Amino acid sequence: HGKMIVYGFAIMLLILYLVFAYYLQQSEIRIPVIETQTEGQDKMQGYIPVKLNIANIMPVLMTSTIFSLVSSLTSACSFNQTLLAVFDMKTWFTGHTYQWLFGIGTYIILLLFFTAFYAEYNFNPMEVATQLRHYGMYVEGIHPGGETVDYFTGIIKKIRVVNSVFLSLLIFLFLLKYLRCSPYSSPPEHYVC
Repeated sequence: HGKMIVYGFAIMLLILYLVFAYYLQQSEIRIPVIETQTEGQDKMQGYIPVKLNIANIMPVLMTSTIFSLVSSLTSACSFNQTLLAVFDMKTWFTGHTYQWLFGIGTYIILLLFFTAFYAEYNFNPMEVATQLRHYGMYVEGIHPGGETVDYFTGIIKKIRVVNSVFLSLLIFLFLLKYLRCSPYSSPPEHYVC
């Protein structure tokens, strides 16, 4: 009976995560912009769409690639088994605490770095502010130039936090498989780690 509750809870968490992932993928922030008026024309309004999942899955791919590369090079060169254990996700939950703490910590730091990098790459506040000024547009209530850049930078910082939390949850769900394969958790006979 206890296993059914655990499996039911796990399925519920998975469904909630999938709903959150779908919402995050489909959602966007609409930044209202106004075109400057010229003689005889009405004020034109529009918006700049900015996706909430602006970095997409690229930070996970880049971080995993770096971990795989370091793990492969360390393994091929028989360099240092401690370094191999830190960068090989399969060994994180099999023993020494400092190895998995350092490995997960490094993974999260790289994930945050690549999330910031790809968010900045996909939406450069300076470039967008310059384009708005060039086309005679502005964000309502914000002066063109430096204030617009600061406004866009603040929005991108908030989006990066959402992206980082989402991707960290994704990695956590992925790592649960390895936690289940730990020698301390005694997986069932039919489960292949």
